[in-house]
Amino acid sequence: MYDIPIFDANFYLIKKFGFYPKNVKIKIAKGGQGLKVVETKHKVIWNYINPQKFFYVGDNDNVLPRFQQFCIGSNNKNEILYLFAILNHPITFFLFEKYLRNENEKDILVGVKFIKEFIRVPKITDFNKNIKEEIILNVKNLLDIEKGILKDYVNFDSVLLQKFDKIEVLKESLVIHYKKQSAKCPILSNTTLIKSNIEDIERLITFDENNVGFISELKKLPLLDKTIQKQIKNYIDDLVYSLYFKIKIPNIGFNYGSEINQRCSQNKFYDLIKRTDG
Repeated sequence: MYDIPIFDANFYLIKKFGFYPKNVKIKIAKGGQGLKVVETKHKVIWNYINPQKFFYVGDNDNVLPRFQQFCIGSNNKNEILYLFAILNHPITFFLFEKYLRNENEKDILVGVKFIKEFIRVPKITDFNKNIKEEIILNVKNLLDIEKGILKDYVNFDSVLLQKFDKIEVLKESLVIHYKKQSAKCPILSNTTLIKSNIEDIERLITFDENNVGFISELKKLPLLDKTIQKQIKNYIDDLVYSLYFKIKIPNIGFNYGSEINQRCSQNKFYDLIKRTDG
């Protein structure tokens, strides 16, 4: 089976929508790359119509993009991570608006041909290759944040329930309810994060027709620290900006993010580009 991806705008990593049997014929789009792109382990993938962001597929040569899902693949992980940072930069979406937005059309259509023609990757030299390496490192950190799951933060060991119909956070516990039964699961760390994500957790739960979910699924739900991820994304964006506009950065590292942002924001195009950032 191939994994069929689905996009959730709250994340950068793809989710699995379903499966497609490998022994069934696949119709290849005219002008497409065929199944070569499926065989690559690392991919940047996006919606052809009105992409909100570019998503990452890693360490997986089994993902089959669906109709109107486009992707660029490679077995070189670092280069795909670098491309991921470029494509998710406000400059890219600024170009979409300038070159693809038609006042008579409500949709923007972003194909691989446009990416190849209009998106320029900054030239890397001995003087700025450390910035590229820093970008790749922090893209990894950005994506790793999405790999955290609820059971990393909550102790479910004492729960005997298999199902639930309601969850809530009370003091330092995640309380699970099923009919008239309930169980308190101690929160091991970051209660504030769980409280702020409770709506997202409930949204991702697959409830059955009786509005019942399973504890086994609840444990595996992603727990995303959006604040930290946004800080890392802003830092990456400033690094990419410094490459495009050749801004000198004497100190590099996440702890120098404010200093780097100050240098970038002094560039006359910075505010114009940032206004495109969703």
